[in-house]
Amino acid sequence: MTINFCEVCLAVIVCSIITIVFYVASWFTHEEHDDNTSKEPGVSNMQGLDNDEPVARSEPNEIINLDAENRLISPTSQSTGKIVKENSDIDLLQDKNLRAHIAQNEFDDQHIADDYVTIDHAHSLAEYDAVVHPDGKTGRLHLSIRYDDERSKLIVRLLDAQGLIRPEQIYSPETCLTFFLTKSNTDDSETEKHTRVVVENAAISWNEPCTFCSTFEHVIQGNLYVKASNRTDPAAIRDREVTIPLNNLGSQGEEINEWFDLQFVQSTHNSTHETKIFNDPIHGCIELHWLLVKIIDTPQFQRLRRLKQLGVAYYVYPGACHQRFEHSLGTCHLAGELLSRLCERQPELNITSRDVLCVQIAALCHDLGHGPFSHMFEEVIAELRPDLKWKHEQASILMIDHMIKENKLMPFFEQADLNEIDLIFIKELIFGVLDEQTNNQTWPYRGRDISKSFLYEIVSNKVTGIDVDKFDYFARDSYYLGTKISFEHLRFIKFYRAIKVDDGKFHLCLRDKEVKACYEIYRIRDDLHRRAYQHPVVKAIELMLKEVLIIANDHLFFTNAFEKCDIRLAHTVDDMYAFNQIDDHIITLIKHSHHPNMVKAKNIIEKIEKRELYRYIGNTHVQFSTNLNKEACKRACEDIIRHCHFDESDHPLTARDLIIQVVELTCGDRGEDPIRNMWFYTKVCPNKATKISKEQVSTLLPQTFCERDIRLYCKSRDQRICSIVRCGFKEFCLAKKYPIPKGSQQWTILTPGSAHVLTTSISIVEQRPDFKKSVSL
Repeated sequence: MTINFCEVCLAVIVCSIITIVFYVASWFTHEEHDDNTSKEPGVSNMQGLDNDEPVARSEPNEIINLDAENRLISPTSQSTGKIVKENSDIDLLQDKNLRAHIAQNEFDDQHIADDYVTIDHAHSLAEYDAVVHPDGKTGRLHLSIRYDDERSKLIVRLLDAQGLIRPEQIYSPETCLTFFLTKSNTDDSETEKHTRVVVENAAISWNEPCTFCSTFEHVIQGNLYVKASNRTDPAAIRDREVTIPLNNLGSQGEEINEWFDLQFVQSTHNSTHETKIFNDPIHGCIELHWLLVKIIDTPQFQRLRRLKQLGVAYYVYPGACHQRFEHSLGTCHLAGELLSRLCERQPELNITSRDVLCVQIAALCHDLGHGPFSHMFEEVIAELRPDLKWKHEQASILMIDHMIKENKLMPFFEQADLNEIDLIFIKELIFGVLDEQTNNQTWPYRGRDISKSFLYEIVSNKVTGIDVDKFDYFARDSYYLGTKISFEHLRFIKFYRAIKVDDGKFHLCLRDKEVKACYEIYRIRDDLHRRAYQHPVVKAIELMLKEVLIIANDHLFFTNAFEKCDIRLAHTVDDMYAFNQIDDHIITLIKHSHHPNMVKAKNIIEKIEKRELYRYIGNTHVQFSTNLNKEACKRACEDIIRHCHFDESDHPLTARDLIIQVVELTCGDRGEDPIRNMWFYTKVCPNKATKISKEQVSTLLPQTFCERDIRLYCKSRDQRICSIVRCGFKEFCLAKKYPIPKGSQQWTILTPGSAHVLTTSISIVEQRPDFKKSVSL
């Protein structure tokens, strides 16, 4: 045991001696290395700088290059500094050679040079990648970067000998911020020098206005350029640049603030790259592009959640409670599906990802301009402002601009590679030709050239009326109405091809065997209008709500962008800030209003809730050529009153107690065969478009494709009064040689004592079409 213990002790002593010798040798080697690499101001080893030779930095394979005048120019490879903790002896530049060069050649003020390179007192340093080109005239510009733990801010200081620029910024991952400082008082752009600094993890938006010293303004008299970009993913943030005149910086602080808040938006990996999946009862899982999700997550789009797709049809069909929000998602999805199919089958069309995204945005936003209770609001505007000729598509394109501005979405559009021309294209897809002066030209659109003309037939087809908007609302409306339709939109989409036809345009063409399905589309549309959209009771409620909104127009005000509550309901269509405030809940505002002039409107709402609706008297068919404007309908009501035979005991009605409503049911353009504008292709010749006539399809097809009715409603619910009006309406039709209303052969004037007995025998009062009725083609 003694021998073993001694051996152990001896081994420990030897190891200790070897360790001490190794440590001393390492220490002397480190000192020698520092002496060979040190290049402080005034030291003899500055010869490499004087001879304009490249100086190796402390990090391998990285070179500092100097020009003929000992000015620093771009290195052959950019360097990234390390995060430096407090009390560390490693400075920001990590290079004493560079520090000495800057101190001797670029700055007259040694204190500023030291401030530039010696910032070890900072709590921590942000990673950086800096290349400095000092200004040839002043030689006093430099940048310091410091991360302040107390304020949790990255501080970027661009200094000269007498002035200070200190923009404080919130930094975000993967983003670069570049400063360009140039002189504007020189005519020779070749001699104009730049100060360029690229900062990784730099700011997305200004935290507070920039402050600039007046001395600096007078010294430089130049421009400060600021550019943002993303290194790891160029598609995430495209390069953007702002120019700030230095001589006006003191007064432009707030403007700079606003610009950065608008242009450099917080961008994360999730918001840039990820899609979002929506579970839809009609189409299943819908996966949408991240920019579409950005649009969806705005107050302007979320407003569609408060607009019922079928308006007041909900009062007749309780299941029809779906909103325009989900319809817009479905239309967007189908637009993407159709374009995906075209891209797959016809790559020669050169459909780009920008084209697809623009069409999907148009499909998503095509209903942004709808007002309360869907299309009924258009009739309200026509009544209050007859000279305006307003349609909801106009408000849709205005709302797009408002949405982009209010939510600062333009940078996101640019990230998705969309520009101003693409915005024009999106609006044209929704509205049509924007400039009436170009409407007569061969190709009046500006968003895309004629080779992409088929894209204009996807969302709102002005040629045939068959588009993805109808595909979705056919399927969705029938689902929530509880009816069945035989049309399969997915099969329809699979047979689409874009083919160039005789007019030089590319049109969406269908396989010839789908021609009967085209007629089925128009039949389904007609069926939905008769069953739901134009249902007599639905229209009666619309008439009452229109009267409510017309009364409320002079007493209900909305705020504009300047917070002034002075915009009437009918004028909200001119101000999208105010228009965004109106939805189906406007009835609740009116119902709970305390304005004394709202009493009549509140009484009408109460009647609707109690089901005391205007009585539907009957309808008759008229020719399209018949003049049925507002004045003509007013005269018709007066004629009907003259044909009514009231007793002295009856409470006589006036023309104001009657309402004539004109209903047009069409399958095409004013009754023309809707298929006449469609193009088809055959299996043998898939790239040649041809027309198919009605006679080639079937001899059982209808001869006309339109119908125009006038419906009569009475505000009185008294059974005897209504029976008198029915008889008067029948006599009016006979006098005008109109077809007599259906069931009018049984109409008689009721006596006061028999009114309650015959109430249920008059089926025409609230006539509902048979939902099981099938119209064969």
